[in-house]
Amino acid sequence: MASKLHTLLFVFLAIVRGPAVFAQTAAANEINSAAGAAVKQLLESGDASRFALEIVAGANDLAEQRLSNTVTHVTRPWPFTPESVEDERKKVAAKARLFLGLAGRLGVDASRITFRVKRVQVASPPAGAAVPPEVGVLPYAPKIKVVLQGDSTIERLAGEYVVELDGAVEFSKGWRIYEGIRWAHVPEGLAGLIGH
Repeated sequence: MASKLHTLLFVFLAIVRGPAVFAQTAAANEINSAAGAAVKQLLESGDASRFALEIVAGANDLAEQRLSNTVTHVTRPWPFTPESVEDERKKVAAKARLFLGLAGRLGVDASRITFRVKRVQVASPPAGAAVPPEVGVLPYAPKIKVVLQGDSTIERLAGEYVVELDGAVEFSKGWRIYEGIRWAHVPEGLAGLIGH
């Protein structure tokens, strides 16, 4: 009975809120907290390579995908091999450096602002959307939104920031991304500087 109610509630939310429904449950936020922590750590440390190492699928994740494909009889292989994972990490690290570069131009750095993760929202693919072939049978999300609260004595820096992680696949250890990271929203005092 509880699972039927859960399903009905999800369908109701999908209809009311549109095609990109975001998971808001406590369990989802607990699972997704690693993504929020990785973004916070990136902003605090400025270490794009470490961010990519933590947030891009690794060898253990790839082994899990191969097992999942075997159990479900999926013959299409996961395209990210141990050899290509390094390329994916380099791509994500490069986008993280661009993200940090914009943060620097905005004056957003650890000496002027402290971030705390407010929530993490995982977008469901729109109804009827084709799942990218690289995903295989694992849960896929087109993006993950990490909502941060920025606390600063500089008024224009204080407020809510939203960071989007693009192209995500869920493994047992959490969500991994393969596309990149970008600013989706900054406080009003900074919005004109990034075109919002």
